[in-house]
Amino acid sequence: MLEKIDDEAFQMELISNEIGDSAEKIIEERNRYKKLLEEQEKIAEELKKTKKRIDDTDSVLAMGVIEKYRIERDHADEELEAANRIIKEFEEQSECMSNSLQIDVEKESNYLMYKVTSEILDKQVERYRSPTQLTDLKPFMERTEKELSEISASDYADGEKLENALREIEIIGMDLYQRLFPDELKRILWKNKEEISSIFIISNEEWIPWEIIKPFKRTERGTVEEDFWCVKYAIGRWVSKQYPKKSIHVRCGSVITHNKNGKLQRVNDEKENIEKILENEGIKLIQRCKSIHNLLSDTEINLFHFACDAVYDESSSDDSYLCLADGNLKARYVSVCNLKRGKPMVFVNACESSITGHAITGIGGFPKAFTDSGSLAFIGTMWKVPDKYALEFSETFYKNLFEKNLSIGEALKKTRVDLKDLPNPMWLAYSLYGSPLAKVRV
Repeated sequence: MLEKIDDEAFQMELISNEIGDSAEKIIEERNRYKKLLEEQEKIAEELKKTKKRIDDTDSVLAMGVIEKYRIERDHADEELEAANRIIKEFEEQSECMSNSLQIDVEKESNYLMYKVTSEILDKQVERYRSPTQLTDLKPFMERTEKELSEISASDYADGEKLENALREIEIIGMDLYQRLFPDELKRILWKNKEEISSIFIISNEEWIPWEIIKPFKRTERGTVEEDFWCVKYAIGRWVSKQYPKKSIHVRCGSVITHNKNGKLQRVNDEKENIEKILENEGIKLIQRCKSIHNLLSDTEINLFHFACDAVYDESSSDDSYLCLADGNLKARYVSVCNLKRGKPMVFVNACESSITGHAITGIGGFPKAFTDSGSLAFIGTMWKVPDKYALEFSETFYKNLFEKNLSIGEALKKTRVDLKDLPNPMWLAYSLYGSPLAKVRV
């Protein structure tokens, strides 16, 4: 019995020892597991940090790729937009060109020789000669210019007086049409008058105010009259050897004004208003800080607007001058400037600024000087205009040019129509030397 008890006690001791060993093992395993968990948590934290770094790196790389793609896409969109714009411009110009009339005029043995080019005509090129020889054209046109200046110098609050003044200009335009154009050319022009949208005159004569040509036709029922060319059509002329371009890019502009004798009461308003219009279009204004000769040469200015007094020299048109703050700017001075860098449009809002005449080498005057020096378009007046209406004309013109996105010739045409109700017919005085289809791009 005692042996049995001793055996059981021995067995219990063994079990107890085994249990103790197991408990120790369990504690050891638990501690080891705990350490493993801690290590795992550390590894997990490191993995998390590593993943974040990877994610951040991937984000930077992804953003870089996205930005690169966006830039390429925007560039492609810009190229596509530019291509579409060019196509649209080409289509517009092609459509306009198909309805345009180009008239080359040359003096030959006291006759005017006309070469007419247009897709409207059955034959694209036709040649005609004025019906009679022209004698003493210079004094005749000088008298006409003085007559037009006298008409424009007055205000016509009385509607009947304004109507009579306008009728005087109409008669001048009809008289020029009758004297200068041969019957066959008149017939062609009259037949196609509704299909023509623009007229471009390239001429080596210096006197004729083509803008106020007024076609008419006698019939048994009475006289049928058309409107002035400059009101019915977009019209421009050209005297330079270099053919004008159809597009003028304007990024920088300069408005130059001067009131020499205190007679131009609105000249400061003109500067302020024109500069505001240009700024609204995003055109950078270049304030005058150097001599006018330096400003006109080798600069990237693409638009010059002058508002000042002008003096036309009948004996030598290249000695005509603009009255500016640092002295007189003669046409001959402009002729030696270099405007080819900026290729500007020039608007000289001054009396008689667009008159051309005899010079030592042929045609002279501001239109010839500016276009020969590199200007792509020149706008001026053929006779004297009142200061207050000159401001209104220039403002309206720039608004039509930029806000309506019209060609230069169309903008001038619309401006004339817009200002027809003014108590003065000065809206007929402005002329364009340049392509009437030329567009200004900002």
